[in-house]
Amino acid sequence: MTYVGIDVAKAKLDVAVKTTKKPRHLTVENTEKGFAKLVGWLAKYPKNELHVCLEATSTYGVDCALALSNQGIQVSVVNPFLVKAYAESELRRNKTDKLDAALIADFCAEKSPRSWTPPSETEQRFTSLYRRWETLKVIKAQELNRFESERCEDTLVSITSHLSYLDEQLSAVEAALDCLVEQTPQLQQQLRLLSSIPGVGKVTAYLLMAEVDFQVFTAANQLVAFAGLNPKHNQSGNHKGRVTLSKKGSSRLRKGLYFPAITAGQHNPLIRPLWLRLEHEGKCSLLIIAAAMRKLLHLAFGVIKTNTPFDPHYLDNHKTKALQNT
Repeated sequence: MTYVGIDVAKAKLDVAVKTTKKPRHLTVENTEKGFAKLVGWLAKYPKNELHVCLEATSTYGVDCALALSNQGIQVSVVNPFLVKAYAESELRRNKTDKLDAALIADFCAEKSPRSWTPPSETEQRFTSLYRRWETLKVIKAQELNRFESERCEDTLVSITSHLSYLDEQLSAVEAALDCLVEQTPQLQQQLRLLSSIPGVGKVTAYLLMAEVDFQVFTAANQLVAFAGLNPKHNQSGNHKGRVTLSKKGSSRLRKGLYFPAITAGQHNPLIRPLWLRLEHEGKCSLLIIAAAMRKLLHLAFGVIKTNTPFDPHYLDNHKTKALQNT
């Protein structure tokens, strides 16, 4: 195999091909023209022997990954934390764009990360619309805070006008999301399954549909780790530090699941007992909410993977059927 690392920036791509001697380097623009130049530069290697790796750097690398994948080249999009940890384990002391590209190529050769599955055009559109919707809500909250503290009449008029515009845009983007779901059976089914979970409304379901590719995960714990909600233990010898959240994952999911977890802690028949037990044990409120968030992700994973709406007795019924078949 020939391993290729790409360091992604907003304007350019630094590319390194791992060879037996010094890595080969190329710098191209992060545009369609640059992608074509990169594909031509890699043409000397058989496509079925190429493995290209790049970091998940916001949305800047998506178009490049799509362009390479459409050419039949194996592409991996990896968590930047993994590459950083690999660099530390190798005692890499210098950092430049070219060195980072070579580092990613070495990481690819050493770890053989799994191949990236390009999202469909519908999935890309849904995620883009949802993130725009989310951004508009943040801007509206900021403007409402300014409105409450502002005393200048002219400024208040401007803020009021902007708030009206934001409401129009929010309604338009939400309508586009709803329309896309109505036109896509797969999204309709995901919405129906996720919304069946007590504590998960339409907004939370849209969050999960936009930010999680359920097909990538084979176990619920993997999804929990992806969200950065897995416990981080701090223990060495006789020292036992606090157990915290790793937070090495999707901050969007952690932020978006906070309030739904509180609702689920009051109304979900599978999360309510967990909530009460942790309260009885004297656990702090943040730990209890984090546990509820993890449980929500387990339930979301379950309904999607089994293609079955939420059923509080599902596991009991499943065990009973298994015993009857033995």
